[in-house]
Amino acid sequence: MDELKNCAGFWERFTAMIIDIFLFFVIASPLIIYSFLYTEFEDINIIVFMFLVLYFIYSIFMESSKKQATLGKMALGLIVTDMNKEKISLDKATSRNLTKIFSGLIFFIGFLVQPFTKNKQALHDKMSKCLVLRTIEKPKTKLIILVIGLLLISSLIVICANIFVSVNKFGNVVTRSKIANVKLNMQLLKIANDTYSKNWNGFYADNSKILIQESKNLNLSEKLVNPYTTEIYAISDYKEYKIAQDLKFYKGQVLYNPIFDKNSKVTKYIIYGLDKQGQFIKDEDNIYYLTNQ
Repeated sequence: MDELKNCAGFWERFTAMIIDIFLFFVIASPLIIYSFLYTEFEDINIIVFMFLVLYFIYSIFMESSKKQATLGKMALGLIVTDMNKEKISLDKATSRNLTKIFSGLIFFIGFLVQPFTKNKQALHDKMSKCLVLRTIEKPKTKLIILVIGLLLISSLIVICANIFVSVNKFGNVVTRSKIANVKLNMQLLKIANDTYSKNWNGFYADNSKILIQESKNLNLSEKLVNPYTTEIYAISDYKEYKIAQDLKFYKGQVLYNPIFDKNSKVTKYIIYGLDKQGQFIKDEDNIYYLTNQ
């Protein structure tokens, strides 16, 4: 083992930790990006926990290895030893990293006391009886360059990830906004149909053309607009849609499905909305629709 001198200072250890976090972030970035895009809040908590567990495992195995240090510590010429300045075992490395939980309690005071202790030990160092020492050998230039390069790459990944997440979320917001507009059109169409029935002894419109005329009578032209095509009165009959070859032609439209009784009178109806692909709008995998019953 190289000759040792001086216990590592607070800022040296802090810098090494920042380097390790950045390097680990590069490895875990796909998982982090996935969590922001496709998981619920509760699942994100689980992923954060998994990230911390993997970081602890990384630290434990690196500090108990022949190098006696994580990549961040190696870059700064630091090693972890026992009180006899010998390499620590896997058990002791596990103990040291798990007791960091106690150092983090009460505003990280266990870390902050490190510069003021006799051997510059943080609380978890004292509990596990370990030292963090600075070697006489200067940090290797190539390793420092590698670490700086990886930090730059990780920063680039963070920037690209933020752009990707922002664009994706913006796209989702736009999509939700357009779906909300189609749902609003469905509500307006329902109002027009209910108004029509008041003038026809409680019976409803036979087809979409009647509803378009009723919507005009109610001055709904400025509101009944297809959010995907800006078409006014984007209303079609359900039976025509069912036999259509190109469903995308119906994107953003509202479908009217009248249900006739034995006297050929419409006593019930169902209103559907279509998305950008011309598919039924769904809420939690169930088709979203409006009806009078």
